[in-house]
Amino acid sequence: MIIKFLSFFKNIYGSHRIGASAGKTLLWLWLKRDLTKINGDVGIDLAGGDMDNKRFFSTKKYLCVDIDSGRLYRAHAKHPDAIIINSKIEDFLINENSERGDVYLCTQTMGTNNLFDHDNTVQTIKLMYNHLRQGGSMVFNVACPKNFDHIKNEVGKLLEKKFENIDTKYYGAFHLSPTWMPGFLRLIIAYVMNFAPLIRTLFNLKRERIYFCCKNKI
Repeated sequence: MIIKFLSFFKNIYGSHRIGASAGKTLLWLWLKRDLTKINGDVGIDLAGGDMDNKRFFSTKKYLCVDIDSGRLYRAHAKHPDAIIINSKIEDFLINENSERGDVYLCTQTMGTNNLFDHDNTVQTIKLMYNHLRQGGSMVFNVACPKNFDHIKNEVGKLLEKKFENIDTKYYGAFHLSPTWMPGFLRLIIAYVMNFAPLIRTLFNLKRERIYFCCKNKI
């Protein structure tokens, strides 16, 4: 019985991406739930770097765009079926010759990555929408601890009536977990936050990040 339970736990635990904190693990939990259910021909991972989220794509083809060529080539060695493009995501999205996708993902970049111009956040989201194929979907998050309401309102206006369905979630708590916290505890806390919106924002004291899942471009 114990061996069966441990095997079951190992399989469940192994199917998740465990982040460096409970907050990041919550993000990967949402990706696992949402991205795996979105089908299409071409999936594009913007600023995908190490391709750690490739596992969640259900598209026939997977493209990874990243400005860091070293990370791209190291990841490509592990995922030879991926198509890699060494480029800034903004340059890729404005290039008329870039292949358009059915599913776009951009996480831990806008408001997070120091290689991204955060003043271009709303404009980059607009570029993603314009580049996305009709009927396509895009999933992304934005870290905005200092301008939360501005980003929420601007992106909300930009995407209004642009998709059949938009799921928006606010979070920010437990994004810097203690280094001693084991992975399974981070996963448990992530699940608790998933089902308890007030906890994931510490009762609105930590509304610092926004997750968007936009399905079926109109």
